[in-house]
Amino acid sequence: MVKIEGLRNLEFNVRKFNQLDENGFLTIEGVASIADKPMEYIDFWTGKITREVIPLEELEKSQNLIVGVPVTNGHPWDFVNNKNATEHVRGSVIENLGIEDKKLNIKAKIYDGELILAIQGGKDKISIGYICDVEEQVGFVDSGESYTHVQRNIRYNHVGIVNDPRAGEEAKITKFNSKEHDLAYSSGLKEQFKKFNNKGSDSMAVWKINGKDYNEQELFAEATRLNSENEALKVEKSKLEGELAVEKENAKKAVEKLNGLEDEIEKRVNSKIELIETIKTNGIEIEGIEKMNELDIKKAVIKKNSAIDIEGKDNNFIEGVYLALMKNNSKDPVQIKTNEKDIQKSNSLCDAWDKLRGGN
Repeated sequence: MVKIEGLRNLEFNVRKFNQLDENGFLTIEGVASIADKPMEYIDFWTGKITREVIPLEELEKSQNLIVGVPVTNGHPWDFVNNKNATEHVRGSVIENLGIEDKKLNIKAKIYDGELILAIQGGKDKISIGYICDVEEQVGFVDSGESYTHVQRNIRYNHVGIVNDPRAGEEAKITKFNSKEHDLAYSSGLKEQFKKFNNKGSDSMAVWKINGKDYNEQELFAEATRLNSENEALKVEKSKLEGELAVEKENAKKAVEKLNGLEDEIEKRVNSKIELIETIKTNGIEIEGIEKMNELDIKKAVIKKNSAIDIEGKDNNFIEGVYLALMKNNSKDPVQIKTNEKDIQKSNSLCDAWDKLRGGN
């Protein structure tokens, strides 16, 4: 086990060797992107593998856009924006050093002490986070490697310091603080500083979902988020199903009520038709009878054929008087009988009427 004091001395010597500026910041130079370099992507949903390249002309067109882009420790779980910049930004690209041998070289300044230690400890690869337009196009690069798609209209979002870039070992830091010597560390030095490399993702995303790249951490986070959304949707679905069940029950009752109303309307219409036919069959003429309701029709019949005062009387009294009058005047008594209940009511009221007139 390495003693803490030994690590401190090692850290001091590395800092001294690489000459941090007066603010403790570290300036680096390196290869951010490589043109005509096939890079593999895997579509998360289909498992389809694509080999995509950035054409040299596209890299040339986008090279000035990389100046000012934030530097991150690994690739953050989402692209850098004004809401998460405080969490992810560890430095920035300060200069475009141009393209040489199809490699885009940049200069960047690192502000974050932990990332500085990680870089000094051997985390020296560079991987860009960007969005682009992808076109299906099959071909071969100069090395003979094949590709299936080309990337165009590069829009940079961040430059990640990683351990395993998609573009390969050539995408790396080449200088500290503009020193002319290349970076070179023993494996033992790298091991001592591995503990500082625990922030962010170490490699570029290897899964593509709906056109966006995800690494393993991002996939886990996205799966967790989708699972939470799924649980929330299940709860909402259950509530909606409950509401739907109530609405279906209400609709069923409404249909039953509507059917009952239709039956009632049909019954009343038929009843009125029968009433009018009965009255006309018995030779009673009532002006405007078609526009009158059944109760008013019966009142009109009573007033026309009797001196009985029905003013203020209830409907049952009016019904009884009407049935009695129609029985006495009917040419065909059967026509005024609609059902057994009406027949019984008619007989009872008629008997009472006969007694009022002095009958047996």
